[in-house]
Amino acid sequence: MRCLYFCFVFVSLTSFSQTISEEEYQKNKDQLLEKGVVTYVTVFQGDTMPMMQFEPVKVSSQRVFKSKKQRRRYRNLERKVRRTYPYAKEAGIRLKIYNDTLSKIKNEIKRKAYTKKAEKQIKKEFMKDLTKLTISEGRILVRLVDRETGQSSYQLLRELRGVISATFWQTFAKIWGNNLKNRYDPSQGEDKIIEQIIKNIENGAYD
Repeated sequence: MRCLYFCFVFVSLTSFSQTISEEEYQKNKDQLLEKGVVTYVTVFQGDTMPMMQFEPVKVSSQRVFKSKKQRRRYRNLERKVRRTYPYAKEAGIRLKIYNDTLSKIKNEIKRKAYTKKAEKQIKKEFMKDLTKLTISEGRILVRLVDRETGQSSYQLLRELRGVISATFWQTFAKIWGNNLKNRYDPSQGEDKIIEQIIKNIENGAYD
């Protein structure tokens, strides 16, 4: 579990009761940090004690399975989500960066050049890994991209590459049993279970 340290009062590793002024801390900051950590302190019954802030922790009950088959199916889905979620997360981050940049580029030729450059960079970084995904993992990734960006993969392709390109890849995807227009709905079906798995990932359940 990570701690958030604040540079206000220095606490010596050898004596938690040692405190110094802000002026002294700034003057001897480098030397002090070699021997201890920086944190808030509080006085309790006459003793000065360190006080640290921790991130909230969510506790959930252990999942109960009705059968071994149900357990296997869940573990299989869990593995697939854990494998594809980082790519969807990165897609959301990249899309925000690209949209922010594109909003500042008014020249259409320069916009297209930037889009092609971004696409080339994405292929260089992720294509090798993404081609190793199974068909079922690809289906999950498509829905998770929608979760992270608020747009289906088809919508993203249509906006960035145009209708013809989006239609081509949609047709190609359907040959392999996928659908780039699939949307994510965490309120029902498999997406509801996926959402629970993602919450576990974000809460550090697999760390």
